[in-house]
Amino acid sequence: MSIDAVTNINVSLVAPFISEDSAEIVMITGRTAVLDVNEVITCATLEDVEDAGFSTSDPEYLAATSLRLQGLLPPTFKIGRLGAQVAQVDTITPAAFADGTYTVTITMPLGATVTYAFVGAGMASVNDVVTGLKNLIDAGTQPIATTGSVATLILTAENAGQAFTVTVATTGSTLALVHTTPNTGYRDLLDDLEAVDAEWYGHYASMDRTKDQAAERAIWFETHTMRRLNLEQSAEADLLAGTDTNIAKLLKTIGYKRTIVLYYSGATDHGMAGVAGDRLSVDLDDHTTTWAHKTITGTAVDVLTTTQQAAIEADGANYYVKVGEAGSFYPGQTPVSGIYIDAVTSADWLHRSLTALHRYRFQQISNQGRKIPPNAKGIGIIENDARGIF
Repeated sequence: MSIDAVTNINVSLVAPFISEDSAEIVMITGRTAVLDVNEVITCATLEDVEDAGFSTSDPEYLAATSLRLQGLLPPTFKIGRLGAQVAQVDTITPAAFADGTYTVTITMPLGATVTYAFVGAGMASVNDVVTGLKNLIDAGTQPIATTGSVATLILTAENAGQAFTVTVATTGSTLALVHTTPNTGYRDLLDDLEAVDAEWYGHYASMDRTKDQAAERAIWFETHTMRRLNLEQSAEADLLAGTDTNIAKLLKTIGYKRTIVLYYSGATDHGMAGVAGDRLSVDLDDHTTTWAHKTITGTAVDVLTTTQQAAIEADGANYYVKVGEAGSFYPGQTPVSGIYIDAVTSADWLHRSLTALHRYRFQQISNQGRKIPPNAKGIGIIENDARGIF
């Protein structure tokens, strides 16, 4: 079989990538005021976490405990403190109160786009436009709080850190849209943390586990240039019912595979951190692995009906129940149908391995005063390296 049938190789000498040493490191994020904002510590034991000042009841410590209780242990893990989330505020001001249709369209991340259209006729002031739009938005289900003054409509995210996009249109008088306060959410906070320490692969949020916050994290991991894995644990009841708005279904609909969702009813448990630490510690240079059927030491099994299990599976999430005499993390999948977690981590391993080897080869030959020729011989050098990885 030609290697072209196995892989398509594009060599980049400047694009960032996760180093092999960082591939087994889990970054636990939180906001406990033990560390400075954007400070990251590297730990090898729970004693290291306590020495940093965390109490045994802090979510970061509890997540680290789950990670360290498993049978396979990464040599180190990291804890990083995130900055504060800031609620987005947009302001809409009508210029006048001419008759016409005044439209405000709001889009939430991973959520639906909703258009609110107020038809104004025989109005007495711009306050009629503001009140008409406010009433429509208030009657909707999007997490947007409204404040209406005489001449201005203020839109504020109900959940700090959850971005939204607003557009306006009108057949009447002009609507002026001002982005008064920009959103500061996980996409910004992870950028800031990564600028301090980029040497990690897995991520687990020890707090901020709402659907909206998980969505913000999922967007960052899926669209980022660095190949990382985001591990989410959710007690969202909609996962049990298979509703269209649960976090796994939203990720499945848009094809996101870098955020792994575990449904678990215990809101203060951190079993997903244990799964991440255990499975990412497997050296893929030597072994293949599966994430399915992992027993999470220290985490009690959930009791779910077969209907609930089927709903969770159908939406691309995972659950933890008793199989035989032991707990079992199942089915080890991403939200994308047919793509399992080990397929993503294996593809990332291959990308890391090929990138590191090709960069080494380019530098090696350059240091000899030569370059890889743009002909069959040069292609053969790259092809032989790729075959060596396989």
